[in-house]
Formats: sequence, structure tokens, C-alpha cells
Amino acid sequence: MKADNLPGRSFKSGSDEYLYFSGTSYLGMATNPQFQALIREGMAIYGSNYSSSRNSNIQIDIFEKAEAYLAKFTHHESALTVSSGFMAGQVVIRSLEKTGNLYYAPNAHPAVTRSEDDFYTGKYEDWVDQVIKNHRSIKGEIVLIINSIDPLYVRKNNFDWLHELSKDRKILVIVDDSHGFGIIGEDGNGITSAIPGFDHIEILVLSSFGKAFGVPGGVILGKSEIINKLRSHPYFGGSSPLVPAYLYAFIKGFHLYAEAREKLWKNIDCFSSGTANTGFFNTFTCYPVFYTAENALYEYLLASQVLISSFRYPTQYDDLVTRVVINSNHTSDDIEKLCVLIKAYQNEKESN
Repeated sequence: MKADNLPGRSFKSGSDEYLYFSGTSYLGMATNPQFQALIREGMAIYGSNYSSSRNSNIQIDIFEKAEAYLAKFTHHESALTVSSGFMAGQVVIRSLEKTGNLYYAPNAHPAVTRSEDDFYTGKYEDWVDQVIKNHRSIKGEIVLIINSIDPLYVRKNNFDWLHELSKDRKILVIVDDSHGFGIIGEDGNGITSAIPGFDHIEILVLSSFGKAFGVPGGVILGKSEIINKLRSHPYFGGSSPLVPAYLYAFIKGFHLYAEAREKLWKNIDCFSSGTANTGFFNTFTCYPVFYTAENALYEYLLASQVLISSFRYPTQYDDLVTRVVINSNHTSDDIEKLCVLIKAYQNEKESN
């Protein structure tokens, strides 16, 4: 389906308007007028783009300010911003691919993989059991690559099992927090606070900046030593940086995120209450994505001009994944209409 405008709570396709319960703009920043005004304000200072390397002899101050802000916000020693979440993954993986043994948890994003051979499906718990069982026999440094959240089937991964790893092994855990950053954690600061701290295990978090926060870029968070190494890597120095105006808007508009999260929690509660008796959805507390095995729900809702997420991922040959995605822009009337339609679908299904 073609859209004539950027979807927020709704979008237009030709003469028709559809309610929109899809996408990853969880806090609705992409269509937030106040945030857009701050971007324009930032462009008046820093221009529409910075066409140079971050390692050039001219250093634009907003990068350092934003990275210091991000490090403090997430309780990491240091932060590094790049042009996309995909670039964040590639900067990290390409800098480590020859220094350790990389082990990928199920459903890692292509951004953090080296080739198709790194990607596979399976149960997270089974993978964890294998890591615990085999890690002592692995020679050299161990690098574990894990999603904080499975955004397709909406499962929050557990990290308590890291306690069971040997203390005499050097282990780096890379966590892709793209679908949690801005939503989970203290004030949306992400997964870090949920990961136990260890002297022998180093945590490196990377994330898209473009989902909840609405900033087209990526961020890497960790100890200063490894962040400084990433700064000197060719993938970082040879790539274009994040557009400075967006970092300006991020800092100046940080209060907007808190306001949007409050709206989002109310919308999540409304939808959860309205569909509690259907048994259709899988989610976890305070998360705006709801997975369902009811693939037929997509066409049913579309007939009433309500669009939810339903497509095959990561390729056209994979299983269909159907989800309802709530965002901060939705009104109580939007949520109520969606719940009424889902209950009607349930009644029709039960009567057949």
C-alpha cells in the first residue's frame, strides 16, 4: 500500500485515510511539531548536513556535547554516534571480527552480522544453554552478540544467566538495544540497568537512534577504552556522521520524550485492557508492540481502514509476522476503535 504522507497515528492513501498501528516510531517523534521545530532551529545553526569525517581537523561541538549527554543518560563511560543503527552495528562488528570468537544469539539483526552465515533462528534459551555448556573450551576472547528484545515475537531477553559464565574467561557482550532504547529502562535509557555487572564481562550496547528517539542515526555505548578504539576504525573515520541538527534537537527536546512516554503508557494500558480477554497477543509490561499468531486479523482490520504490521521478515521466504504497534500519537478513540474491531473479529471467529 502506498502512503501519501508520513504515518503518525494515521496516513492517507489516495482518498482514503487509515489508522496506523505499525512502524517503529514508538514515541511519535517523526511527526511531533515541537521536535520538528527544534530540528529546523538546529539546521539554522549547523546546516542541513555535515559533509566531512568526524576525524577531520574541524570538530563540530554538538557531537561531543551529545555523546557526553548520552553517556551520562545511559550510565556508560562513553558514547559514540554514527549515521545509522546499521553503521553502529558494522563499526562494532568489523572492528572485532578478527580479535575474538563471535557467537550470535538467534535472530540477530543484519546490521551486526558479517554474512548470512551469522544469522539463524532458534530458541534463545537453547542458545544460552549451549554458551554456558561450551564456553570454557573456547580458545581466545569470547564475543556474544544478543538482542535486548525480540521485536518480532515480542520477548524481552534475560541476562541473569551471565552469572554462570566462568570468571577466568574474557568475555565481551554486545547488546543490540534498537527496539528498547527510549522505551525500556529508567526514563527510557535502555537495557543497561537490566544487565548484571561483572569484572570479567564487558558490556557494549549499540542501538538505532531512529526508532523511539526519532533521530536518524545510531549510537554505541560502553567503556572509554573500546569507544576510543572504535573512533580510530576506518568504518567510523571514513563514514559521514549523524546530521548535527538532529543531535541539537535531541538535547534541546529531551523533555518531549518524557511527555511522549507518558502518553504511550496510557495508550498501552488502554489497548491491554481492551483486549485482555481475547488471548490473542504476546507482549510484556510497558512495551508498545503486541505479537499475534492471528495473521487473518490483518485483512480483517484493513477492511475497516485500520492497518497493523504484517509482513515476512527478514526475507520474503520467512514466516509471516503480525503485530499491533501502539505509539504516542494515538488517541483514546483510535485505541477504542481498534479494540472494538478486534473483539468483533474474536466473536466472528468463535461463532464459525
